[in-house]
Amino acid sequence: MVTGMTKAISIRFADLGDEVKFTEIANFRNWPMEELKDYGCDHVDAVTNRFKDTLTQQGVHVDDLHDQWSLLKTLVQNKYGNKLNTVKWTHVWYCFSDMGIQDILTVMDLLRTLPATSVVNEASFNQMKMTKTNRRQRLSNKHLDDCMVIQLESTDILNFDPTEAINKWMTSSKQPRRLTYARSTCNKNSEQQDEDIMIQEVTQDEEPRNTTVAESDPETADDCDYETDCDSDNEQTEDFNDRMVKELQ
Repeated sequence: MVTGMTKAISIRFADLGDEVKFTEIANFRNWPMEELKDYGCDHVDAVTNRFKDTLTQQGVHVDDLHDQWSLLKTLVQNKYGNKLNTVKWTHVWYCFSDMGIQDILTVMDLLRTLPATSVVNEASFNQMKMTKTNRRQRLSNKHLDDCMVIQLESTDILNFDPTEAINKWMTSSKQPRRLTYARSTCNKNSEQQDEDIMIQEVTQDEEPRNTTVAESDPETADDCDYETDCDSDNEQTEDFNDRMVKELQ
């Protein structure tokens, strides 16, 4: 089980091997006593390249790190000799902090310091959840990594220069980009016809319909209904009288 986990972690973080390796100079147990003179120069270069902006913001003179590293090794070797396994960095700070090696000691503190919080990890997980939603369950790990890198490592939109991206977009296509592309006239005519038909339908729906007398004036409608009832009653009375006269005759 441990072997499988180690193998999986090695494959997953293969590109971070060099960045993890240069932190070994912060442990005195890794210092070789016989070849101490040339030890750690590559590590200091890697640290400088990786944390150059951070070190510069803290006032570290990056150009002096190599000289201070050589001086630090000489001072430690002369004072402690073969007892490097028992040396602690607090003692080194106490003994040599005033001998012109403050910059390299700051670098050692940086390598020995773990993050105080897990905010970066939590922010990464939150960004991953927002990227791979329920509608994007089929998103592959490669594409998810690309999306995460864009979201977490790209510069702020206010400082982003799109020139490089535009040039890549212009030259990456097998066929030249059609920057002056426009829809054909036939499509425009058909769209205009559709709009005219919709306008006619809306106009027909909005035309006022003929109102009856009852809808225009309720009182007049009541009068008309009363007159109609009277006329029908008179006609019935006349018919009844005519029938009675005929019977009497």
